[in-house]
Amino acid sequence: MKKKFFAALLAVLLGMTLSVTVFASNNTAFVYDDADLLTSAQVADLSEKLASISGTYNAQIIVATVPYVEGGDVDAFVNLVYDQMGFGYGANHDGVLLLVCMDPSQYRI
Repeated sequence: MKKKFFAALLAVLLGMTLSVTVFASNNTAFVYDDADLLTSAQVADLSEKLASISGTYNAQIIVATVPYVEGGDVDAFVNLVYDQMGFGYGANHDGVLLLVCMDPSQYRI
C-alpha cells in the first residue's frame, strides 16, 4: 500500500515539476502570461506597475497565468513555482506570486 501511494505521489510531483518549465528562466520579470490572457501592451503596463510596487515595498510582486496545472493541484503548484524559480528579494525571498490557472479555473496568492 505504501509503495503504491509513494509511486502516485512521485508521479504527481514529477508532473508538477515538469509544468514549472512553462515559465521563462529569467526570474526578474514581473509578468508571466503563459495562458496568453493579456496583450503585449497590458503585459508592459502591468510589469511597469509591479516593478514600481516591488521597489517601493522591497518585495517582488509577480503575476503569472497558466493554461492548466498538471494534476490540478494549484496549491502545490504555486509553492513549487515560487520556490523553484527563486522568486523574492533578499535572503527571505520576500515577495508575492499571484497565479491564475485556467484549468481548473482557480487562482492562488
